[in-house]
Amino acid sequence: MSGPPEESTPRPRRVSVKGAARLIGYSPQTVRNWIRAGELEAHQGKGGIKVEVAQATALGKQRGFEPADKPRGRGRPVTTGTTTTSDAAITAGEQYQASRARKEAALASKHELELEIRRGQLVSVDEIKPLWFAAVRTARSRLLGVPERVAAELAAIDEPQAVRVILEESIRDALESLADELPQ
Repeated sequence: MSGPPEESTPRPRRVSVKGAARLIGYSPQTVRNWIRAGELEAHQGKGGIKVEVAQATALGKQRGFEPADKPRGRGRPVTTGTTTTSDAAITAGEQYQASRARKEAALASKHELELEIRRGQLVSVDEIKPLWFAAVRTARSRLLGVPERVAAELAAIDEPQAVRVILEESIRDALESLADELPQ
């Protein structure tokens, strides 16, 4: 028969250098510097060097880190109000990257437009407006002239089918002559 189970001391929880840095609010390089200086004990573990959570947290507190702070910067946390300057730097860094990506996309679009203009594939609205206005005005006057041209001929016809054919031909002629006049 076996006796009561032996109480074993729980093994200290260990995390990677990066994990410890995130946990205590310092950079991974600062944690490595502490290990080299002998201020923080390191253990070789699966996936690299590990440090004890309790020891890293205690050293972080000793150096000025408070658990409510979440600084990410060089050497020591610097707090201003509710956010830390290093948090602001991360946010600013992310904003800078997003802003830079937007700028690059805008510049690429601008260069594409300039290239299309040089190739003659894109023209200014100011150049097109007068041309479009002239084309519509010409089409309007041609179509409005159809009744005057065919009125006498249609007055003598009693058959609706014949009237329809004459109107269709007159309208088609007006549109074809318009198409021949417009620049391609």
